[in-house]
Parts: sequence; structure tokens; C-alpha cells
Amino acid sequence: MRKIYHEIMSGHEWVVDADLRDFFGNVEHKALIDMIAEKISDSRVLKLTRSMLKAGYMDQGKKYPTPQGTPQGGVASPLFSNIYLNPFDHKMVEKGHRLTRFADDWVVLCRTRREATQALRDAKEILESLGLTLHPEKTRITHISNGFEFLGYKVKQGQGLRLPSHKIKKGPNKLNLYAIPTQKSLERFVGTIRNRTKRRVPLKLNELIQSINPIIQGWGNYYRKAHVRKLFNKLQRWIVRRIWSHRHKRWRNIGWKKYPVKKLYEVYHLANLTSLIPDLNRKTASIR
Repeated sequence: MRKIYHEIMSGHEWVVDADLRDFFGNVEHKALIDMIAEKISDSRVLKLTRSMLKAGYMDQGKKYPTPQGTPQGGVASPLFSNIYLNPFDHKMVEKGHRLTRFADDWVVLCRTRREATQALRDAKEILESLGLTLHPEKTRITHISNGFEFLGYKVKQGQGLRLPSHKIKKGPNKLNLYAIPTQKSLERFVGTIRNRTKRRVPLKLNELIQSINPIIQGWGNYYRKAHVRKLFNKLQRWIVRRIWSHRHKRWRNIGWKKYPVKKLYEVYHLANLTSLIPDLNRKTASIR
């Protein structure tokens, strides 16, 4: 994300926002094994890799073969995707394109729309040589003024985000860029917290907080450097109300009397989203 930010600030404002059609289902096993064998000669590792790729999957009690593709959601799948798309990275860079990729998610930043059109054409050609195709409905060329999503972030050029010069601590943001969590990521986070704090969940308060703290810390640390001060503050207040609701079995209650915010943080060690923001971590005590 830092790489993308610097490239946009240097004038690369056109974005090839692409999506691969069923990438994890279309990886060719032989090609992947050949790529791995170029670096690893241990037959045991290669045999294990083949077994993982051809393990099949279960659906409604019936087993189906996997003649191609990798196990989506499997722990090794991101590694397999990095290996399989490694030639794509090198060929795109050789053609002079600014590619940024993580697993099967990638974007190319360009100075002009014409350059972006050429980058998309080159990407399509290289991917087809690997047996992959672009999703026609999810692949587009866009400008940062319209925004794009990448790795759970929405990056956009916005209005009304400029601060007075005396409040700017990280250097001027001449393009007025901002990055926030995508709506999908936000909904997933809220849904997880909501499920773990349902009133019928039979947990004591300290057990409840221990169950949601890793979720708060993991999600918060991932987005803590984005433009999230207001969002984190709003979510943190909502989390506290969810805890009160769980303890008193109703949304509107007097939980704040028995479990004041300060007690939740200092005694029960509830994780605090706002304290994860770098500029605010020195103010944790006052926030709590």
C-alpha cells in the first residue's frame, strides 16, 4: 500500500484494476510443479505438493476430483499463487509497467489512460500464456478520482479531507488521497463481533473480551494507518455497547454503571481500536 501511495503521488493516477477469473480453480498442476521443481529438487516435497493439489474436495458427502487448481482457502494457496504468477511479475516489469501484486490480487499504476490500456493488453497476453483469463466484468481502467479497491482498502481522491498546515504531521497530501477499509471488510468485522457478543453466548465477561480482542487487534492493526480515526472511534463505542448488551441481555441498559468504560479497559483489558492508531498511541491513557 505504501508503494501504491508513492507511485500515485509521483503522477501515476490511472489504475488497471483487474480480477482473475477463478484463479485458484484454473492453476495448471504440471506448470506449477515444474516451477517448484526449478528451485526444489527434494522428491518428497514435490510428492507432497502433488498430493495436496490432487486431494479433491467434499460437497454434501461426495468427493470430487481436482484435476487443476489449488485448494482455495488452503494455507499453501497464497504461496502457490506467488510461485505461479512469478513469471507474470517479471514479464510485466520487463515491459516497463508498475505492477503491485499480492497473491492473485494485483493492480498496475500508469501516468496516462493510453499507458493503462497497453498495460491491460500486455497483462491479458501474459496471463493467457499461463492458462489464466481476466474477469471481463471485474476488470477495468479507472482514475484515482473514481477510486479503486485493493487488499481490503478503498483508495480514492477525495474532497474535504485537507487539514490546516499546522495540523499536518506526515507531509503534504497534494492529491488529497485517502484510504479506508472496504465496505465488505467492515461488514465482515462487524458481523464477527456481533456473532461473538450475542446475548445468548454463555461466556463470562473476561472470557467474552478474550474472544473478541484478537479480532479487534488484528483488524485494527491492518487498517491503523488508514483514514480511520472517526470510524475506529465509532466502532469502539459500538463494541462497548455490545458488551453491555451481552451482560444485561438487552440493548438499552445501565451496563455503563456496573461496567464503566475505564473498568473494561483497565480491569478486563478490552482492546481499544483508537489506541492502535500511530498518531494517537501516546494518548491511550486519556482515551481510556
